[in-house]
Amino acid sequence: MKRKFLSFGSLIHPKRLAEIKSLTNEIERRFQRQEGKRGINIDPGYLEAGKLVLATTKNQQHRIYLGKGIYAEVTLRFRRGRFEPWEWTYPDYRSRAYIDFFTKVRKLYLEQLSKNFC
Repeated sequence: MKRKFLSFGSLIHPKRLAEIKSLTNEIERRFQRQEGKRGINIDPGYLEAGKLVLATTKNQQHRIYLGKGIYAEVTLRFRRGRFEPWEWTYPDYRSRAYIDFFTKVRKLYLEQLSKNFC
């Protein structure tokens, strides 16, 4: 399965993550296959200088409840000049390709912050 990432130009407030995940869940339902499997998988989240946060509907010991059946997970942390996975990070998010992508997005994010606050 081929995966694609999107990064949007406008920043969102982290408090909107549950609302956005609820919306993406609805989009996934619209594309659900007849056998009940997902036709698409959308993992919304947000990136800050120190972390990548993803939303999920699955509760685990390391996830924080946001409301509306949605949890947040810090999937990657930025430490020692690079993103690092946690023990619970899904294998694909551990890959060099994913980490390289999020590193580029982090650079754009920091540039955007500096323009907005200068």
